[in-house]
Amino acid sequence: MGLLVMVAFMIWRFCVNWEYGIESRIQVAMIVVWLVRVFRENAHPVFLAGIASWCLIYAIVWLVHLLVGTPETVMNVLPKMITGAFFSFG
Repeated sequence: MGLLVMVAFMIWRFCVNWEYGIESRIQVAMIVVWLVRVFRENAHPVFLAGIASWCLIYAIVWLVHLLVGTPETVMNVLPKMITGAFFSFG
């Protein structure tokens, strides 16, 4: 399931971010690699990097929704958080 979601998100993000070029994808990959290195001394560095990136992304998403006053914030963000968890931990 995680692999399927990852492939779907990768295709979606590739299409959405096409105009920003390869640099944006390299930048995101560098952040993930950095997170794995930060947690490398732990038992599960990739898993911890997934948790850290998921928390960081959705903290920003929640903050933006709260700042702009999105109605039904929970119902807007929760599906993204669930599918994002499959992607991050897949």
